[in-house]
Amino acid sequence: MNVPKNLLPNDGFNVSLANSLPQNYMESLYHLYLPLIGRDAVNLYVILMQEMHMMSSLAIDRQTHHTLMNHLNVSLHNIYESRVKLEALGLMRTYKHEHESGRHYTYELIPPFTPENFFADVMLSELLVKHIGQRRFTQLRQLYQIKQTTQTTEGMEITAQFHDVFTTNVQANADLKANENESIIYKQQRGINVQPIDFSLIAATLKQRNIPVARVLTETNERILTQLVHLYDLEMYELEKALLWALTEEHTLDIEQLKAACHDFFMNKSNNSKIKLTFNQPTKNEGKKKNVQQSPKERLISRLESITPKQLLEDLSEGHHASEQDLKMIREIMIKQGLTTPVMNVLIHFTLLKTNMQLSRPYMEKIASHWSRAKLKTAREAMDFALQQSQKLQPAPKQHTYRQRQKEEVIPDWFKRRTDEVKESKQSDMSEDQRQAEKEMAAILKKYNSQP
Repeated sequence: MNVPKNLLPNDGFNVSLANSLPQNYMESLYHLYLPLIGRDAVNLYVILMQEMHMMSSLAIDRQTHHTLMNHLNVSLHNIYESRVKLEALGLMRTYKHEHESGRHYTYELIPPFTPENFFADVMLSELLVKHIGQRRFTQLRQLYQIKQTTQTTEGMEITAQFHDVFTTNVQANADLKANENESIIYKQQRGINVQPIDFSLIAATLKQRNIPVARVLTETNERILTQLVHLYDLEMYELEKALLWALTEEHTLDIEQLKAACHDFFMNKSNNSKIKLTFNQPTKNEGKKKNVQQSPKERLISRLESITPKQLLEDLSEGHHASEQDLKMIREIMIKQGLTTPVMNVLIHFTLLKTNMQLSRPYMEKIASHWSRAKLKTAREAMDFALQQSQKLQPAPKQHTYRQRQKEEVIPDWFKRRTDEVKESKQSDMSEDQRQAEKEMAAILKKYNSQP
């Protein structure tokens, strides 16, 4: 990950603390967080803590990043990488401020989990055991007790999220036992900074099966489900199957069964035997691509990769709510054919354009079955595949022999003009639906192209 161009050594910073530190926070940092984020990130956290105390004691408003570079004897690139690692693991929030006097940042340090809470967090504990081993993990988990602190801060938050900084190819430890006080930690709002997911399709499935949604999709369970999605890189249909598998007769969620089911889904599609938290590195052309303005098609693909089918339907209907019947049909097709969310979005888009903006179930099921056999995974793959199939269905141009061309040459001009007029008329009639679809596609592209 490259240092942003607008971050300079002379930029100022100040440090705040979100809440009081637990008594054993240093044990958490060096025993538990260090294996995941590395020594440099932990050292940055500690030095920022000391800078906060020094600036408060000496009434210093701000320091520069150049000060950090000299004190830690590292580059600005190293400081930035350490910073985003702390953000991704929930140890820091970053706020940027623009003033006439220059730019400066507020680094809000978040107290680390106590060891007990750390081990009770699904994502952190699963990652740690792969770095330090089961024996060491079990020894450390036996030592501590629980405490929790949270606080919010106003301002424009630019904190990096977990999936922006790290990539995991996890083989989970199916034998990992939950902490006895596990349920307490799930109520906390701190921890790894992961992107929220949309539970609307899962909620609809639960309603269809007469399962009380509020009892299953509690705040605690939604946080666990969100972590497992990112930890195992699951699709929504896989998460839904795992959730239904882990429900008890009393309609409660068995967390251990849920983790085991997610583990099985991961193992079925991955041959990796080990997991290490890997820092995302930019590709060689990544910087160049960001500077090139995206075409309407690229913007549409990006949009289809990032939204849910429900959001897509509402976008295409000018914000009106998607019907329960349409969502049920989409969910059933996704689960039956094992389509990813981006591919399902393209299928919805494709179907609407081909069937006069109506969701035809037989048509969708036929196409979904074909796309499933083609093993399409991304929106781009689905769009390119749909285009290739459409081109194959177009009639090939007629091949004329030399003798045929000689005969055509003696046809009177008036007959040729009349024939051409008839052909153009037929072509106009036959392509009316196609022109309408292209018109609708252009309108949709224009809409997405205008979005920031």
